[in-house]
Amino acid sequence: MRSIALAALWIASCASPAERPLVPALRYAGEEVSAPSENAPFRKSAPAVESDGALPRVAVEPFTLDNGLRGFVVQRHGFPMVAARLVLDTADLEAGDVGGRRAGYLTGVFLSPPEGRVRTSATCGTRGCVIASRGSSDRLGEVLGHVTDATLRDGPDALYAQRLASLSRHEQQSVRDPGQSFARIAAALVFGNGHRYGQTAPGSPPRLEELEALHGRVFDPRRATLLVVGDVSFQDAVAEATRRFGAWRAGAPIAASAPEPLPEPAGPRMAVFQVPKMVQVRGALVARGPAASSPDFFPFLVLGDLLGAAPGSEAFEQLREEMTAAYHVESSIERLTDVSVMSLGGSFEGEKAVAGIAKLLQTVRAVREQGPTPEALERAKRLAVAQWRQALATDDGIAGVLGAGLLDGLSLEATLDTPARVRAVQAAEVQAAAQKYLGPAALHVVIVGDPRFLLEARELRLGAPVPVDGYGQPLAAAKASE
Repeated sequence: MRSIALAALWIASCASPAERPLVPALRYAGEEVSAPSENAPFRKSAPAVESDGALPRVAVEPFTLDNGLRGFVVQRHGFPMVAARLVLDTADLEAGDVGGRRAGYLTGVFLSPPEGRVRTSATCGTRGCVIASRGSSDRLGEVLGHVTDATLRDGPDALYAQRLASLSRHEQQSVRDPGQSFARIAAALVFGNGHRYGQTAPGSPPRLEELEALHGRVFDPRRATLLVVGDVSFQDAVAEATRRFGAWRAGAPIAASAPEPLPEPAGPRMAVFQVPKMVQVRGALVARGPAASSPDFFPFLVLGDLLGAAPGSEAFEQLREEMTAAYHVESSIERLTDVSVMSLGGSFEGEKAVAGIAKLLQTVRAVREQGPTPEALERAKRLAVAQWRQALATDDGIAGVLGAGLLDGLSLEATLDTPARVRAVQAAEVQAAAQKYLGPAALHVVIVGDPRFLLEARELRLGAPVPVDGYGQPLAAAKASE
């Protein structure tokens, strides 16, 4: 019987295959099928950059409370969640706050959420404060209550004094942190030691009384904009915002102040922060760029993506694939109120760090002189639009994008025009942006890592590399001031 069964099995295996496969192939063409979610075209192939492939435009409904607080509601009823974000524009209060140090103390002392409170965050920087919270849509009042609690200074003075002392100790310890030092050094190179966007070695911490007075000026409803995004009606959002923020009283009249002029960079072209035990070497080119409200901004944005923001970028292909010099390659653009800053670099293998930075300089020079290829331009534009789509994929993401645009000085309409503005960028505009903002005299280099590469860095021909401390201050000058 066993031999008969084996023979039957062998005969079946030799027979012609079944006409229908056990698992049907994926169907990309043919009759339409219905599904719970849209069978979007981009699931089959990437959309052409020139096509109208943007997400449906976000519908924003405005309101204003009697105390001057502005608000915007975005109704998204596909998922029972809601996100709230309070944005306060403080650019006119931050003059002289070098590196946003005072704003950092304001955050740590007054805006730290109570222990155990999740999905709520708050921070202040050189151009504004942001308080954000999110939760299920049936808890809209609780979500807005978390924002209100962080906005009001109602804790005991002993708690604030304890936080102030802790922040001061942490500030002294962070001077040797390579991650924090890299950003501080870059800021010192491109903005100097006196401007709020710059950096300098910290002195004595601010007194609690000074921070309390600053808190009173910052947290004024006339400076604030509330964004509510999610599965909520406009009427419910306005009613709850009125209940939570209606009693928030405005302070003394706010006098407009002139913007703080940007200084000319006066520091070294290349700064080196020596970390002997650091195996990898972090290095980057940094340069100023246009403000988000400038006509040059979107060509500059595409330029950043073209140079180093994706595996297909110019820097990634040359440094990772050809030279095998970098573990990680990226570009980023930080938006400030009246300027932006591009950083192009990565984490390098120690022996190849200087050669890798030289290749970055060569890549930038090629775009200045020849402009981008059509393939590179399309790839960079596609990436910028994809990043926009990803940012608007959640309630909190939409609130974040709209809030950042407000701090950029943009209207909500201008912020929502981003995909169309990206698609309209031409190769000649990208080349012009590279020539204007990434010229030889505009580029600075930051290197953090093993000091034995200090002499090799002279090969970059950007002047002598200057050893600096964790705040971007030349070591010789720092020692002389002690």
